[in-house]
Amino acid sequence: MNALAGWLSVWMVYRLGVQHLNRVLACAAAGIWLGIGDYSNALIDMGVALFVLSAWIALWWWNESHAAQPAQGARWLALAAFFLGLAAGSKYQALTFLPLAAWFVVRRERRPAIWAVGLVCFLLPCVYWYARNAVMTGDPFNPIGAKLFGFSNWTLADYKNQVDDVRAHAALPNFLIWPVVLAPFSLAWRRAPAVHAAIVFCAYSLLVWALTSRYPRYMTASFPLLALVAVLGWQVLLGWIAAGLR
Repeated sequence: MNALAGWLSVWMVYRLGVQHLNRVLACAAAGIWLGIGDYSNALIDMGVALFVLSAWIALWWWNESHAAQPAQGARWLALAAFFLGLAAGSKYQALTFLPLAAWFVVRRERRPAIWAVGLVCFLLPCVYWYARNAVMTGDPFNPIGAKLFGFSNWTLADYKNQVDDVRAHAALPNFLIWPVVLAPFSLAWRRAPAVHAAIVFCAYSLLVWALTSRYPRYMTASFPLLALVAVLGWQVLLGWIAAGLR
């Protein structure tokens, strides 16, 4: 199931590349995500990557359809919220995407009824797990909220050991996505609004990751879109090298 989630997101990255870039860059982006993804274990990270990618695709479709058909667009917003709920119900790191999603939506939609529908769709797949944590431990975000809600099944030493372990694994992500920082120099940054939005998502993801864990596995949920945007950076970098050689 873990591998299937990863392979499905690889296909989605390819289709996004074909739609918004070109077939060559789409193949390169799919190749990067296929190369750096972890398909051989039973961890939840690849599933979360699929859910987050699906949420942001649905959110973009909502953005495109909102102006023409607000009622139809609300369905895409509800679907995006549902996928974010699946991600947040699977791994706490997915909660970090909520501020960006809220900012993206509030720029176009301020009707309380639509926000209420989105909130219900978000909570539907994840509220059980947070309520269960709250009932069993007193901390809905167990164990990361222990300092606020109190320690129960974890002690302060357990908490410290976990934090130390994450810090010990801090490292740079795979070098194949490093050129993502050059993507704003590409022509697609100015020509394709969807690419512009993807670059903003990647910048936000990198900033949150750098300010929190700096543990590469905790950035897996962003890797599909990072791979897609990184190929633009590679295109810019190789273009500069070719121009220098000429």
